[in-house]
Amino acid sequence: MEDQAIIALFEARSTEAIAQTKCKYSSLCRSIAGKLLPSEQDVEECVNDTYLALWNAIPPAKPAPLSAYIAKITRNLALKRLEQLSADKRSAESLLSFDELDACLAAPGGVETAIDAIALRESITAFLQSQSRESRLIFLRFAEGYWLQR
Repeated sequence: MEDQAIIALFEARSTEAIAQTKCKYSSLCRSIAGKLLPSEQDVEECVNDTYLALWNAIPPAKPAPLSAYIAKITRNLALKRLEQLSADKRSAESLLSFDELDACLAAPGGVETAIDAIALRESITAFLQSQSRESRLIFLRFAEGYWLQR
């Protein structure tokens, strides 16, 4: 089916538009998402989200060429999903790093020292969460070197 006919089906709000789009562009969507996302489940979800985004965008959009429009939507959705997956990993990485710093911060000396250590840990955590990944890594490497020299 030609792209203009598929767009006409979308404008008519026919569910056949999704079926025809899937038939014609499924391999394109899977290829784009598959190069960015780590699992088949994420790829499948991204492709299905692409069809939903097309349904919501057409009309009023009348993309030409349709293949480039679909590729752009798929790529943007895959990048967004990859960012979400990376954010989950970053938080796990930072927790591991703080566990390593925990031994350095928790010096014996009583309740006040423990409370100060907790407050310091929370401040460092808040600060690092506001920084870029590269800045966090630099900070943690510097802190590790500092405590190893002491």
